[in-house]
This record gives sequence, C-alpha cells and structure tokens, in this order.
Amino acid sequence: MFGKITSHQVRRNFNNVKKFLGHAPHLVKGFQKAYHTTRDVLNSIDDGVATAKTVYKDVVAPTIKAVAGNDGIIGKINTGIEKSLNQYDQIRDRITSGHDAVISNIENVKGNLMKKTPKIKV
Repeated sequence: MFGKITSHQVRRNFNNVKKFLGHAPHLVKGFQKAYHTTRDVLNSIDDGVATAKTVYKDVVAPTIKAVAGNDGIIGKINTGIEKSLNQYDQIRDRITSGHDAVISNIENVKGNLMKKTPKIKV
C-alpha cells in the first residue's frame, strides 16, 4: 500500500542490504592484503636504507674524507648523498604521519558508528 511500510518490504530491504554487505568482506580482505603487502615492502626498503645510511655515515664518508678530502667532485658527491638521505627521511616522516592520521580517523569513525548504531528489533 502507498504510504505504509509492510513487514514484507522491511524483510525484503533488510535481505537486500544483507546480501550487498555480504560481498564487502571479500573486498575488505583484498584491500587489507594489499595494504599489508605494501607496508611489508616499504618496511623492507626502509630497513635497507637505514642499513645503507649507517654504513655510509660510519664507514664510507669518513674514509672518503680522510683519503680524498671534502673538496671538488668528492665533496659534491658526499653533499648530494647526505641531502638525498635527509630528503628520504622527510618523505618517510610524511608518509608515517599520514598513515597515523588515517588510522586515527578510522578509529574515530568506528567509535562514532558504535555510539550511534540504532537498536533495531525485527
């Protein structure tokens, strides 16, 4: 009937929503897997860069400065490498802070949804 909500309409709409949301876990699992894989790859890259940075700053740079000094092309190369490492650190920090902001926002949304979820008795 027009203007009235019947139990059949409620049941049908509820089942449609349930069917639609039934596909969501598969999508979420795919996104989660991609996220975790990407995070693992980036962590591996970060570990490699951290190792290379330590080796460069503790072994290579002092040796080059002792042997060739910090003049000319060697000085420019050292300066370029140090700038690149600093830029890498800045990029990593921006990514990390962006990731932390996203996680915080997701937790806020989850909390707000839990607070505002209506209690429906069917």
